[in-house]
Amino acid sequence: MRTSRRPNLLWRLFVLTGLGTSVAVSISDEAWSLWTSVAGDKIPRETMRSIATGGVALHVAESGAAYVAARRGKVAQPGRWAVSTLMWGFPVMLRLRTEKRALRAAA
Repeated sequence: MRTSRRPNLLWRLFVLTGLGTSVAVSISDEAWSLWTSVAGDKIPRETMRSIATGGVALHVAESGAAYVAARRGKVAQPGRWAVSTLMWGFPVMLRLRTEKRALRAAA
């Protein structure tokens, strides 16, 4: 593997705070009441649940695509690329593309 599967720290913080907050607010009543005390009720809880569900679904779909792309590109450890994509999203797909190009150039 020539390319790191992990995106930079700022992206990882963005994913953890954004998706993590939307999931926490969707699931936990305590997190929801804290959210409304800080941000108000401008965004309904159902909207937050939709955002969380959509984000998770998008990451799962990207993860499957990364696995298939890594297998087709004969990249080492396609499962790890898929897990990284599940955790961090599309920046890993960009890094996977770079890795595949490097493998083609070396062959």
